[in-house]
Amino acid sequence: MPEIRLNCLVVPSNYPVERITRHHVITIKIDNGESIHSLRKQIKEEYSPRFDDIPINEFMVRAIDLNSDKKEATFNAESVMNSVQNNTKIGSEKFPMSDIIEHFPGQPSQKDIHILVYLDIQASQ
Repeated sequence: MPEIRLNCLVVPSNYPVERITRHHVITIKIDNGESIHSLRKQIKEEYSPRFDDIPINEFMVRAIDLNSDKKEATFNAESVMNSVQNNTKIGSEKFPMSDIIEHFPGQPSQKDIHILVYLDIQASQ
C-alpha cells in the first residue's frame, strides 16, 4: 500500500479557539493500508506531551469528507479553521478498526486539512 501524507489538527477544549491557526497543523506520513488506530497512535506521539495523560481509546479521529474524485476536501483549510473558531464540529467519525484506505484511497490534496481531533482537556498555554 502507498504511503500518504495527512494534515491533522488537534483542537483541545478550553483553549482559545481564536489562537488555533494553521501553524497547529501537523503532517503524518502513514501507509493507507493501516488502521485508524495506527493513525491515532501516530497523532498521540506527534502531539506529546499534550496526549501523555490521555488513553488512546479516549479520543476520536474525524476525517474531513472528500469530494467525489477523492482528491480535495469538501471543506478547504480556511473553512476548517473557520469551523474550529466557531466551535462547529465537522468531519465524520472514523472507527479504530477501519482502514485508512476506506476514506483516503490515494494522496489527497496537500493543501487541505484531512483529520481533526477534538480533545476534551485543559491545554497548557
